[in-house]
Amino acid sequence: MTPFVSRSLSSFVHDWLHKRGELGNYDDNRPREVRCVHPLVTLLEKLDAIVRRFPRGDDAAPFIRHYGDVAKIIQAEGKLPALEGDLSALIGNMI
Repeated sequence: MTPFVSRSLSSFVHDWLHKRGELGNYDDNRPREVRCVHPLVTLLEKLDAIVRRFPRGDDAAPFIRHYGDVAKIIQAEGKLPALEGDLSALIGNMI
């Protein structure tokens, strides 16, 4: 199974209603938790995409966002939840 983290979700509409004290006037239909792929899995996938595309000389525009995503994940590394299992095993499974 792909490693995941559970996250709560909101929206700008829910947040705006909450700040105005009006959220109680509406159905709160936000999911309590959503399973999201663990950021380290995303990191490996983004690095793989960069490594495959850069040497081919592909236009950077379609994948330039990967560089920013990779940087954000690396900067947040200390705040990420622990990865269940071994990183080497995860890499092996992804290959």
